[in-house]
Amino acid sequence: MSFVEFLKAQPLYHLLAAQSTLQEGNLLEYNDPLTAESQVEMLKYALNLAKPQKILETGTNKGYFAYLLSYLVNGVDLFTFDMSPQSQASVHLLNQHQSAVRIHFYCGPTQATLPHFHEPGIGFAWIDGGHDEATAYNDLYHSVRLGIPYIAIDDIKTFPHLAHPIGLILIHFPHYRQIYHPYYDTDARGAILLSTQW
Repeated sequence: MSFVEFLKAQPLYHLLAAQSTLQEGNLLEYNDPLTAESQVEMLKYALNLAKPQKILETGTNKGYFAYLLSYLVNGVDLFTFDMSPQSQASVHLLNQHQSAVRIHFYCGPTQATLPHFHEPGIGFAWIDGGHDEATAYNDLYHSVRLGIPYIAIDDIKTFPHLAHPIGLILIHFPHYRQIYHPYYDTDARGAILLSTQW
């Protein structure tokens, strides 16, 4: 059994998947098996580099990123943002059924919520919220403002226009660079990693 198959066999996964009012859940759901494995392995790789105690996420949705974290880290705080109040139910399930990750949910569009967020010491960000250029740039910009040393951005292959906000970030903040990870070629969605550590 692969690690992804193991994750999808657990009772908590089925509780999260049953949040049927939320249609997306692409980290573990609606993904071909190779892409799911590649994305999970990329996140394992990036988290091993970052070794964070605090993590930021945009795009809570059904909470699959937090669920994955609960098997990869321990004693970590996750600050997760989503414009859908329905994601709160997933966060409640996660906080109720696991203790490895303490999850703090912020509801509203990130262009309104992130400018007022000032948590110090965040070591890793998973940017997988709105995929229009303005939202992506906003989420990346505030990750940079917070000094997050490792920032992963999903769906570069699915939404090629995301190359523009990423390019702007790399131009305006040259202490960040895209760094290689060995799972990009087999990831049909295309998650990439930016870092100040190169």
